[in-house]
Amino acid sequence: MANKATAIEYLRMAAAGEVREAHARHVAPGFTHHNPGFAHHRPSLLDAMVQSAATARNQSFEVLQAIEDADTVAIHSRLTRAGADLRYAVVHILKFDGDGKIVEMWDVVQEVPAQSPNARGMF
Repeated sequence: MANKATAIEYLRMAAAGEVREAHARHVAPGFTHHNPGFAHHRPSLLDAMVQSAATARNQSFEVLQAIEDADTVAIHSRLTRAGADLRYAVVHILKFDGDGKIVEMWDVVQEVPAQSPNARGMF
């Protein structure tokens, strides 16, 4: 599986609440991330993602762009939270090892405003 396809599958599974399976299948043991809300190691992000999936379900996750360059993949997506009428623009940047496992991840999340002077919007 190409890194881009792996990244998309991982993010779709995680967004659908299949967090543990997504991590088991696609994340390397030495994984680290750069989300400032959690400690940098794999267990902290995994636990946070599991808790989020249990308490605040996602209604939809739509990949809009996926770009692969060597061992790095960037995914631009739209995320909608169920029951909260909240939409987010998200960019994940994932780095892969030689075995096709995710070893490092960055995520940038921005809430989509209800009104904007930009007629083209965030997507």
